[in-house]
Amino acid sequence: EKSGLYQATLDIEKAIDGADIIYTDTWVDMELFLDPKFKKEKEMRIKKLKPYQLNESLLKGKDILIMHDMPIHEGYEITRAVIESSHSIIFEQAENRLHGEKAILLRLLGRI
Repeated sequence: EKSGLYQATLDIEKAIDGADIIYTDTWVDMELFLDPKFKKEKEMRIKKLKPYQLNESLLKGKDILIMHDMPIHEGYEITRAVIESSHSIIFEQAENRLHGEKAILLRLLGRI
């Protein structure tokens, strides 16, 4: 499915081909990590989504930036090597979000 600059695909290689930025998110909510009653759900999600993990081999030779809204579940949606790589702008993204959140709070408090 394709429209303008947006393209939907289940093929991770096709998805990143020609992309400038990849924005990933966690696949497994904290409840699934911490609550044993969600063990089957956690295992099912990991099995289905592991092929979409952002890792070194997937990004090798690519000129692409990686973003993540955090929290990161290292080793699931993204590897430590990618988090710490030159592809990652995750921590810059988090810092910018912090400044935006502070501005919203100031606005809500009537200070700006």
